[in-house]
Amino acid sequence: MPRRNDPCPCGSGKRYKHCCAANQSAASGKNATVRATPDYTELGYIRGGLDTPEKQSRYCADQPPGIVATRGLVPPGILIIKKYLDAAQCQFIVDYANRQVGKKSTIQSADVPESGQAATRESTARITEYVDIAGINDHVNSLVSDIFLHEVQPFYSTEIEWFECPEILRYHQGGHYQAHSDADNWTASQRKWSRGMDRDYSLLLYLNNDFTGGELDFPHFGFRIRPEAGMLACFPSDHRYLHAAKPTLSGTRYVLVGWAAAKGTQRVNDQPPNRSVGLGE
Repeated sequence: MPRRNDPCPCGSGKRYKHCCAANQSAASGKNATVRATPDYTELGYIRGGLDTPEKQSRYCADQPPGIVATRGLVPPGILIIKKYLDAAQCQFIVDYANRQVGKKSTIQSADVPESGQAATRESTARITEYVDIAGINDHVNSLVSDIFLHEVQPFYSTEIEWFECPEILRYHQGGHYQAHSDADNWTASQRKWSRGMDRDYSLLLYLNNDFTGGELDFPHFGFRIRPEAGMLACFPSDHRYLHAAKPTLSGTRYVLVGWAAAKGTQRVNDQPPNRSVGLGE
């Protein structure tokens, strides 16, 4: 994707920000007020999905056309840039992660032990390990800041206020993450989604190739893509963009994940989360 100050790829001779990017922003703005509310299944999925242009124009009218740098159009609101990060930078992060002991993802258990302390258990919906980035914190924060500043902001015509401290996820053989929203919670009894976290945009930056499986799946859109080292995926964090990491069949898969809040959007908390980073800091 061209930078805002690059010559526009359409050949007009204008800068991208004054040509196709501006036209895209205007089109997105005109449609932003006509987004409809879909019907949901008992599990919170949008009934019938979002796999046709008619449904996408009705329920994703506030999003720009999806772009994948080398494969053409994808569902609206999804940005895929292949080879965003070069092999040396990917390997630097993977080498660091390989030296770290991971922390298995857990959820709070319904059983309360005699001590009265909250108990946790491994999650069957999310089988992965978190890798602490403390040793390369500045490097990773700078990388993620550049993504939100130079890719997310112009693509979505938005202004990012802050992003959460990024995480490295490690998926061993059998590791997966079932379909989920990064920002919204589903209440089955009320058949309603509600905002649970202050996240507007999500990013996934894939770091290696030596694995099989592990596809990125967007069930509402019927869209699935195999991760590649250096590939960047960005998308809104709301429930329209439920996404899953399909099981890793062999090898170990690494991905850097991050989430950001845009200025002027709905908030559920008075303050940003701990270790959040203001864009440009």
